[in-house]
Amino acid sequence: MQAFGWVNWIIAALLALPGAWQRAPTVRDLSVCVIQGSGSSSPYVNQEVRTSGVVTLDLDQTSRKGFFMQAEGCDADPATSDAIFVYTGEQLELVRLGERVQVSGVVREYFGRTEIYASPAGIVILAADQPQPQPFYLSPPFDPAQALVYLEGRESMLAYLSKANVVGPTDGVETAWLVDAALGDDRIFWNDPRGFGEIISLDGSGLFLVEPEVRVSDQLLNVHGVIDYRQGLYRWLPVESPTVLQSVRQPEEPPQFSGVGVAAATFNMGGLYDTLDDPTTSDKVWSATEYQRGLQKRALAIHEWLAEADLVAVQGVENQAVLDALLSRPELQASYAALWFDGPDKHGLDVALLFQPESVTVLEATSRQACTGLIDGLGPDGNGDVEFPANGLTCDRNGDGLFDGNRLFSYPPLLARLRLAGRDPRPSLTSSPVEQVLWVVAVHLESRDEDVPGILYTQPRRLEQVDFMAGLLAQIRSADPQANVVFLGDFNDAPDSLSMQAFLDAGMQNLGQSLPTEQRYTSVRQGISEFTDGILVDLHPGMSASEPYIAHINSDFPIIFEQVADIPFRSSDHDPILFWLNLRANRVYLPILVDALVR
Repeated sequence: MQAFGWVNWIIAALLALPGAWQRAPTVRDLSVCVIQGSGSSSPYVNQEVRTSGVVTLDLDQTSRKGFFMQAEGCDADPATSDAIFVYTGEQLELVRLGERVQVSGVVREYFGRTEIYASPAGIVILAADQPQPQPFYLSPPFDPAQALVYLEGRESMLAYLSKANVVGPTDGVETAWLVDAALGDDRIFWNDPRGFGEIISLDGSGLFLVEPEVRVSDQLLNVHGVIDYRQGLYRWLPVESPTVLQSVRQPEEPPQFSGVGVAAATFNMGGLYDTLDDPTTSDKVWSATEYQRGLQKRALAIHEWLAEADLVAVQGVENQAVLDALLSRPELQASYAALWFDGPDKHGLDVALLFQPESVTVLEATSRQACTGLIDGLGPDGNGDVEFPANGLTCDRNGDGLFDGNRLFSYPPLLARLRLAGRDPRPSLTSSPVEQVLWVVAVHLESRDEDVPGILYTQPRRLEQVDFMAGLLAQIRSADPQANVVFLGDFNDAPDSLSMQAFLDAGMQNLGQSLPTEQRYTSVRQGISEFTDGILVDLHPGMSASEPYIAHINSDFPIIFEQVADIPFRSSDHDPILFWLNLRANRVYLPILVDALVR
């Protein structure tokens, strides 16, 4: 018994030693394509692996702290990628382009991208100056779901296009949006029934920029890069700078209107801020140079491309002082006044009406707000989190004196009754003065920024906003069945959306629907030309509206144009819309006595 006790004591002591009897972790020798697997994530997540490949893009000394490598001919399965990103966690010169390397590390999914997390000690150079793997021809399917499967199976691999058409200009993070030129599309519209999976995001945040920055209708030649996944999108990172063929296409000039009337327009100014910090909002604070440049560009847009319209509904302006500074710019020859109400937007932006007192008289004006029971994280009282929403109680829904709802609008609609004095736009002609009364509602509905594929988080609030404005229309009609009404502004939705259909159901006409397809867009979002700004009318005898003109001076142009003060291009990310309201004198028609004519 005593001897047996000593044996137990020795065994227990050995087991207590650090690392004693512990098996070394298993390192799997696997090919890159096996690590990637055929699903949306690797089957070897959190496991130690060892693999090899040729470095195709070296970003180890950049903020990316890693590199892409590819094992050519890894397998013949298009569902399993032959390449992977290796993250090192340090900005060190560890590898060079064209080196064949062996990597030991842990597989992980980093926000949707499969990668190997390897320490510098886990990277071994096997050979230098190896030929680059053959790139595949990049042409995703139109169907978005199929395109995701297509790109997942090619994640981190080299791809090429001999020629690509730019369908979305270079944005603020050096991203442009392309389609294969062989498809024959030089623009992708919001209502394309084929889908949008074919649009490729070209990411210039790596080693190679696309220079000069591109606009819609430019072309790129010999584009080579690796397929990355970042911030919820598959992105194409160039491995060399492509050749840019710049377009000579220019925006169409404003039309020459005819007839007695007034010119009206809508212009989302994209955020026109001043140089002061408003402590009550999270506004942007511009430098003096940025401020003056922003004012100049927008004034030029109104002067050159909106023909200094008599009436301009604007969205995205910070306050009355900014409006006054805009209207005092020397680029504007007409004398303007501004109608503005302070709203509750968290960034301090509002809607307003600019008008020429010579032709527009304000009879009455108000800003309208509503109270909603929506708990969506949106609006001026939302927490901004649509997945875990909360909305503060700021208003009374049922009139019992208790707060039980939140404000519906970040930008309350501006409602104004105006007297218009018509003029003939042709200087050589004179005409008798004609006056008519018009109700104008300047709108800026809830944006779609929080929407994701398959989940329209923002739609319920927008629908309720439209329902409220349909109520305003009903009140106007009740007071005067022959009232002329125009809703204009940024509706933040497509013409065939539920919210826009609700306006049509209320008896309004969308003027933009008459435009040719190639002109029917006011913004470009991730390569999709969208028609979200608009003009809705309900007009009666005495007033009619022309087909609108959209000044395509902003959405097609790269963001670099924002830095050029003396041209109006990229004065906003939205294109303004101009139209003509024809005014006719009210006439009284007496009955014709047929018997009297016979005699």
